[in-house]
Order: sequence, then structure tokens, then C-alpha cells
Amino acid sequence: MKGKNGGLTRAAKIFGGKGFYIVLFICMAAVSITAWILTRSFNKAGKEISDSLEASISSAVEDNYSIYTLPEATPKLDNREAEPPATAIAEPSETVIAVPEQTEPVYAQEDERESEEAAAVLPEADDYAAEAPTSFIWPASGEVEREHSIEALLYDRTMADWRTHSGIDIASALGTKVASVAAGTVVSVINDPLYGTVVTIDHGGGLRSIYANLAAEPSARDGDHVGTGQIIGSVGNTSLAEAGEVTHLHFEMKLDGEPVDPLVYLPTR
Repeated sequence: MKGKNGGLTRAAKIFGGKGFYIVLFICMAAVSITAWILTRSFNKAGKEISDSLEASISSAVEDNYSIYTLPEATPKLDNREAEPPATAIAEPSETVIAVPEQTEPVYAQEDERESEEAAAVLPEADDYAAEAPTSFIWPASGEVEREHSIEALLYDRTMADWRTHSGIDIASALGTKVASVAAGTVVSVINDPLYGTVVTIDHGGGLRSIYANLAAEPSARDGDHVGTGQIIGSVGNTSLAEAGEVTHLHFEMKLDGEPVDPLVYLPTR
């Protein structure tokens, strides 16, 4: 016991006074050394980890590059020396496409078609080109009640005035047959508001004969070809303009559209 106490007493004497600071310094030094050792260990371990990660990343990058590595570029040829491939220039085709020849303009064809359609509805050209007949007959029996007068005025009993008269009035009984004065073509059958039922015949050469104040239903029809003396109707009382006159046939003749005296063409009685 004495030995042990004596050691403590000496230690207390040694560390007495400033001994506390010495112990504190030793402790702090131990702590610093321990921290330095730990820090070194941690740094070493961190560096190893960092190196390992860097190596892994580099390896992955290299792998990716190896996957997406582009093929080597084909060396560019000198255009002056390189020959074009055989298929670069297309050979001209020998196939000839036949284009139908337009022998006539479309509008010319249409004009021709329209002309044909018009010709189909017009009277035959011979009706106009033929010369006028040279012999005629009287259209109805009876005496001339009123003569043709274009220059001199004649008294009109119906209108009670003086006026021209483009035809002749042949006094005839109601129902008397009326004949064509010459061969020709019937070009119209109309109901005129003044002259009643009127038949017009074209004899060719620009000459036409006109039969007015006929009965309401004539026997002639548009387009009929009639011969000399063929019956075309009968005397009627359909003319309002000449209702005051005796029963008669109003007969006219026109050359190229102008009234002419029928007595110049009709035979002398």
C-alpha cells in the first residue's frame, strides 16, 4: 500500500500546478492524431471510390462510342477522273406516243354541225334557185271586184276611206274551191288578224302567191309540195279588213318580197 500511494503522491507532485494543462495538451494531441489518421483513411478510401467511378464511367462511355461509331467515310473521288456509273445517264426512249391528228378545229366542226341542222329545217335550195314558172292559172272562178293598186288610192267600203290595194279581189261564192296558180311549195299557213286564213306558196325564182280570206280550215299544210291547179282551200269570210266587200278571194303575188300586179301573170280571159 505504501508503494502505491507513494507513486500517486509523486505523480501529484509532478503534475501539480501546471499539470492540468499538460494533460489537456496530451489529450488534444491524441485527438488530433486520431482525426488525422481517420481523415487520411477517408481521403484514401474516397480517392479509391472516385477512381473506381471514373473508370466505370470511362468504360461506359467507350462502350457507347463503340456502339454508335460511324463507318469510315468513303474517300472522295476526283470528279475529273471519276467515271459516272452506267445508270447515271438514262438512254433516250425509242417509244413514240402517237398523238391523234386534229384534222379540223373544233369550232369548225361545230359550225358545220350547226349548218347541217339549219339546212335540215329550211326549205330545199331548189325552191329558191329555180326560175319562176312562165304559165299560171286563175286561183278561183269569178270576176275581179277590185284591182291591184299601189300608186293610186282605191275606195275601201269596209274602212270607208281611200287606200292602196296590194292584190286583187276575185268575187266568188262562199265555199268556192281555190287552187294553186302554179307548182310550188307551201311555206306558211297562218291566221292573220286582218286578212283571216292565209296560205303562201313559193314558186321559185323569188316569186310567191298569197291566198287570203280563205275558210278557217284550208287543205294545204306547211311544207306541202303542190302542183298547178291543186286545191289548197276554199273561199271564206275570215278577213276583217275586207268584211264590207262582196264574198271574194283576196289574191296577191310578190316578187322578191315586193307586191306585183297578179294580172301580169294570170292568163287573159
